[in-house]
Amino acid sequence: MPSFYVLDVGHGNSAVLIDQKGVVVIDAGPKTELLKFLLWKNIAVIDVLLLSHADKDHIAGAINLLAAEEIAIRRVYVNSDSTKDSKVWDRLVQALY
Repeated sequence: MPSFYVLDVGHGNSAVLIDQKGVVVIDAGPKTELLKFLLWKNIAVIDVLLLSHADKDHIAGAINLLAAEEIAIRRVYVNSDSTKDSKVWDRLVQALY
């Protein structure tokens, strides 16, 4: 049975969908709450990470995920209008490549 979690990440957004086909994460919040949740749920693979836009409260947590050795991310999709001239955006791009 699929499970859908909307995480309390403070100011920001993050949601996780888990079903028999895999794990989808929508936005990563601003800090480490998403990473802590995934580790608590023993999730080692994110099949799809969707980032709705480049505001810090949606993408900064993705930097932590990409750096985490415990979690693999298979695919990342970023909203094409989300590119911003910000330090957090630059850090995310560096983490992706």
